[in-house]
Amino acid sequence: MKNKIFILIAIMTLGLVSSCDQDEDRILFDVNNQENSVAQLNGGSVLIFNPVEETSNFITVGVSTVSDQARSFTLSVNEDDTTLDSSLYVIPSLTATIPAGSFTGQLEVITPIPASLPPSGLVLVVNLESVEGARLPDGLLSETIGTSVACPSVDLSQVIGSAVTLENPLLSAFGLPITSSDLRTVIAGPEDNQITILGGLSADLGGTDTVLTIDMETGLVTDATDGGISFVNGTNPISTTSIDGRVLTCINQIIINVNNGNFAPPFASLRLTLEVQP
Repeated sequence: MKNKIFILIAIMTLGLVSSCDQDEDRILFDVNNQENSVAQLNGGSVLIFNPVEETSNFITVGVSTVSDQARSFTLSVNEDDTTLDSSLYVIPSLTATIPAGSFTGQLEVITPIPASLPPSGLVLVVNLESVEGARLPDGLLSETIGTSVACPSVDLSQVIGSAVTLENPLLSAFGLPITSSDLRTVIAGPEDNQITILGGLSADLGGTDTVLTIDMETGLVTDATDGGISFVNGTNPISTTSIDGRVLTCINQIIINVNNGNFAPPFASLRLTLEVQP
């Protein structure tokens, strides 16, 4: 009888050991072995500038394992590679946390209401300096964050009327002034979600009407026609290759990029910012 009891205990013990081994095989993330935790910047961040309200943006840091405790991480701004002026963003703290049980944490970057919208192409570059309980892969971990402009709503009635030019880099390249005498008339249609700039983008040169089709959720120009001429070089018309842009109806502005493949910048494009007068 004693032998039978011993054999039964041995079988039960062997079964427990086997079961534990199987459980260990199924463990994907060992919260007690943080030496194997690897940190990274998750990417995909964009700084949104809203002309009428302050905006919170977030940079995401991830780790390869979870922990039962919150872990702090620290970023720094790469001053050498950042082209966005520091007056255009606020970072309340360069240290944030990855919550317990989570693979990611976020650090906030605030974009205040800008006095003037930042030019396209400017970037904020951040470095990941450290993550508590995780190691950084070899080499510098950095993320280049671009910018975008958004309004809280799109109302095309706010960009119908007489428009003046606020920005024309092509004329600026020649040292010519941008004056309010360069007037254009913007009307609704001809179809839903469209506006028409009478006389086109080069109205002073007798251009053809420019019709812009607008995405009513984002304000982006999804399609455009301008008669095929982006600008005139002397008396020679330069053919348009593409048109894009955005209507910022919350501040009555239309931003248009007209491109051609014939010249090098700044002569390869005509970027216009038009403001419709109240």
